[in-house]
Amino acid sequence: SWTNDLANTARTPVAAPFWDDNHLVAGTGTIQYTVTGTAPSRKFVVQWKDVTTSGSGSDTATTKASFQVVLSEGTNIIELVYGPSDAAAVSASIGINTAPGGAGQ
Repeated sequence: SWTNDLANTARTPVAAPFWDDNHLVAGTGTIQYTVTGTAPSRKFVVQWKDVTTSGSGSDTATTKASFQVVLSEGTNIIELVYGPSDAAAVSASIGINTAPGGAGQ
């Protein structure tokens, strides 16, 4: 059994842009990463494109979203960036938990 509760201290640190039972949409969904910039100011970007947001675990769901996590070198800034979405009402954890025993930040 799993939980997407950011207050859960069993899994830290966590950066959760859209933590749920997500799957890539068949045929269009991708997960990609890249590093931009030069040291000591690089950015590590992870992008999810066309991810199902219904929570059903299906790769054919009609509700989908696209989002990124951007980790900035030197500043330790973490950005959660959201793109196109047709999800109306979903239940997902969004945020960051860095400290054991903490409820997230």
